[in-house]
Amino acid sequence: MVEVSSSECDVQTLVPAVEAPPVVGYHTNKYESNRFKGIDGPSAWHPSSVHRMARMAELPLAASTDALKAVVSDTHDPVYPIHRTPRAKDPFETLNSVLFDVAAKTISVWGMTAPTTAKQPQLRIDWRSMDYLAA
Repeated sequence: MVEVSSSECDVQTLVPAVEAPPVVGYHTNKYESNRFKGIDGPSAWHPSSVHRMARMAELPLAASTDALKAVVSDTHDPVYPIHRTPRAKDPFETLNSVLFDVAAKTISVWGMTAPTTAKQPQLRIDWRSMDYLAA
């Protein structure tokens, strides 16, 4: 997992336990690594990130790409859902949902439509060559 600040980066290797589900990491526009935690201000400045990370922690571990798509498409929280659309208290929206599939060595990108609603990603990339793949 890579987290980048304006001056440096933090790289962590995620290693699954033996016979465990795949390792999954989430990011919601707030620093989470020990190295950078807090440099973007107190959690009170990032209520949507705090809400969305808390919701992801409530959900079962995603053991498939379909399960991951369901997590990033989740709208259970009425104020700050994981997949955001403009609301009274939160006028922002999710511009992209991105899935890095280590096993398939692909990057899938969805636009403002939630991955579970979209027929296919708007963009698929083979990360070995960085070539576009047919969606």
